[in-house]
Order: sequence, then C-alpha cells, then structure tokens
Amino acid sequence: MPSSLSSYFHTVPIISLLVLSCMICSSIAQGPPSPGYYPGSKISPVSFNQGFRNLWGPQHQRVDQGSLTIWLDSSSGSGFKSLHSYKSGYFGAAIKLQPGYTAGVITSLYLSNNQDYPGNHDEIDIEFLGTTLDKPYVLQTNVFIRGSGDGNIIGREMRFHLWFDPTQNFHNYGILWKPNEIIFYVDDVPIRRYPRKSDATYPSRPMYVYGSIWDASSWATEDGKYKANYKYQPFIGRYKNFKLQGCTTQSSASCHPPSGSPSGFGSLSPQQFRAMQWVQNNYLVYNYCHDPRRDHTLIPETGPLWSGVDVDVFYVWKDHKKTYGRLQVVHGVLFILLLVHRSQQCGIFHSYVTLVPQKSLTALLVGLQYCGMRPMLRFCHMSSAH
Repeated sequence: MPSSLSSYFHTVPIISLLVLSCMICSSIAQGPPSPGYYPGSKISPVSFNQGFRNLWGPQHQRVDQGSLTIWLDSSSGSGFKSLHSYKSGYFGAAIKLQPGYTAGVITSLYLSNNQDYPGNHDEIDIEFLGTTLDKPYVLQTNVFIRGSGDGNIIGREMRFHLWFDPTQNFHNYGILWKPNEIIFYVDDVPIRRYPRKSDATYPSRPMYVYGSIWDASSWATEDGKYKANYKYQPFIGRYKNFKLQGCTTQSSASCHPPSGSPSGFGSLSPQQFRAMQWVQNNYLVYNYCHDPRRDHTLIPETGPLWSGVDVDVFYVWKDHKKTYGRLQVVHGVLFILLLVHRSQQCGIFHSYVTLVPQKSLTALLVGLQYCGMRPMLRFCHMSSAH
C-alpha cells in the first residue's frame, strides 16, 4: 500500500470511528437489512411424508400433520432422508431448537452422498451446535468435497451466532445448490456464499437431503469441552414447511435449479450481498479461511489473500451509483468507507476500493483491523461484478 494511503488510514479521527460504531450498534439491534428477494417464499412447502422417510431411530421420530419432531436421549437419536437424490436445487425447512442445556447435541439439515460414496463423499451442512445455559447456539455451515468429516479430510466451516433466539419460534433455513455456487440462507437472508472456483473444490455429484439429531460430544460444543448431559433429556428438534425443489437424477438435462436472486442477476443482487455482509460483519464467529491452525494449501479456494468477509460480496458498477457507504476520492482512488464491529475487544475498519479507470469492475477489499492501536492489513482480490 502506498505510504500516502497508509498515512490516510492512520489519520482517521478516532472520534469519527466511535460515532460510526454507535451507529452500527444501533443497526445490529434492528436485525439485518432487507435482502429484497426471498427465494424460499417462491417454493411451495411439502409435508414430511411427501418428501422424506425415516433413516434411523424410528422410535425417536413423530410426524404430526406434515411436521416432524425428532429427539435424542441416552438410547438413540434419529435421522431422516429425502425420497430422491438431487443434482442441484433449493432445500430447506423451518426449524425450532430446544432451549436450555444442549451441549454436545447436533440438530441438522444437510445434503450428502455418503451412502453412495462411503468415506469419499460430498456434503453441504447446516448444523446447530448445542450450547450451555449461558451461551447462544452456533449455526455451522460446512462444505465437504470427497471426504467424510472424520478429521482426516478437509471441512470448510463458517460458524455464526444468530440475531434472534432460535428456541422461541420456527425460523427458515435453506441451502441453494447451483452448478456455480452454494448459498446458505436464514429466513431468506443469505449468510454465506461458496462459489465454484474449481472442480476439485466443489461438490458436483448427486446428493440426498438429510436431517438428524445426534450426540457429537467429542467436538460440537467448544471443541468437545462440554458434553451432552442426559439429565436434560430428551433433546428435541422440530421441523416443518419442508422445501424441496431441484433437479433429481431423473430430471432432463434442461432442468435448472430455482433462482436465488431477482431476474437479471446471475448471482446475488447488490441488496442481497449487503444483507449477507451485515450478517458476516456482525455474527460470524469462525471462518476456516482465517484459522492459522489450518493448512491452507489444502483449501486452495481461499487464496493467499483473504478478506474479513466471503468472496464476491460487493458489486461495483461503472457509474459508482450502486455502492454503499460513504464515498471519498483519495489520490485517484475511490474509497467506500464502512465501520463494522466484530467484538468488544476489536473493531474492523473496512474500505472497499475500486481503481480508476471507470471501466474497471474489479474490486479490492482492504481491511484495516484495529486491535488496541496496532493496525494489521489484510487484502482480498475479488472477482469482477456482473
């Protein structure tokens, strides 16, 4: 970075950052900005029996008017599986979690082909990691490519807290799996986008849709620190409003998965990206790309330079009219300045940069992280907007 730009960052008034921080805290309390498009609402729900069957633990499963209750106790958990295998599509359900002590317990909705490729399978996960009495649930999203998740292969975890209590009401959770991207949704707000960077880092073989509740005490809650305690049994997961729309293995070659964005956008719209950025700025608690314990040569899709948010999360338009934040030109570079607050100990100062000339649609994200008074720079090269 040129010294002039570095000095610019160092001279940002601290009082301005505090004012912006207060504004951000206020927006956090109000929930995410509207994504403007709600793909889950475009898909008609199906009952459990229309789309699924029990896979294991039938004595721990109850179906009532198309809704499903499964539970875990000291004798068993339960799991279910879709009737069909899919090559792509939108898959989701409204889920309500159990309050109280649930450490060690996993409640899940996911895609997998483990039964077809045992030990060498693909998987796309939404998993709720149980918790102790004083802490919130963690929603874990994960992508496995040709692996079982047993510690010998590579997971791609991103974990989130939620901006609501998932034990009070049903909320909608969904996975959109397309040939070029995977998008995870919470109440139709995109929280993560996993783009296809190469065949080696993307699941492309057909998968079934699964759900389950089971004991994962060895790792689920704070890396296994807290175990399932069966004095709190049964642990209950409730599902309804199942969504299954996609291309099965019997579908014709002309079949396409549902759209996850308004007409005219190949991927998420700018408004959807903005909502996803809000979630990642405020509720992301773990990103495998940032974990120094991980061997990043085994996760090449992260690249050598990574930002504090998911890739491709910001559109830059030729006329610079469809941007967000405060615009400022410094030494011929357009800056869009935002302040986000990740924790009580550390804030992140983000500036989105697009270089002149105007025809350039390549964005470079620069994150200047303030921990105490010592800044650390992190760069991410982002793909061209469409």
